[in-house]
Amino acid sequence: DTLVLSYTYQPIKLINWFDAFNMVLSGRAELVAAYDDKEVCSFTETYKMPSIVRFIGGVINKFTSGTGYVKFNRKNVWARDKGLCQYCGKNISIKDSTLDHVIPKSKGGKKVWENVVLCCFTCNQKKDDMTLQQASMKLLNKPVKPKNIEIARILTSNKSAMKNWGSFLSHYIK
Repeated sequence: DTLVLSYTYQPIKLINWFDAFNMVLSGRAELVAAYDDKEVCSFTETYKMPSIVRFIGGVINKFTSGTGYVKFNRKNVWARDKGLCQYCGKNISIKDSTLDHVIPKSKGGKKVWENVVLCCFTCNQKKDDMTLQQASMKLLNKPVKPKNIEIARILTSNKSAMKNWGSFLSHYIK
């Protein structure tokens, strides 16, 4: 992943390295920092993989016109919930995790950020197709729709990324 900064060096969002690389090559952004241990190779050149890029001028308006929220998927739910089962607090890997609908689909619950939590297999089986009250279970944290910068805060556990991103995200990381 690559951290994107506004032209005033404010963190905006994370994008994949390929898009960041193309932004730099096209002149829409400048390279602020690169990964020491990752390279991009073409037939004739070798480049450092971008870790941080910064928009040049007014390009930012077009780029940030979206919602500013993170795509709903298992990896991002796992990041939001910090890899913890939201019922028992057990630390679980992405591979061993399940997603649970707080309000079951059969009772009108939707597949949205505010109704889905990370859950271990045992707790998912225990809760089954019941509400929290019916299963006598409680949530550790209320599920919310995260912003890109919140996911960035969690993903900075990547030592290689944090080496470069730390100074730009230190205000957001607590």
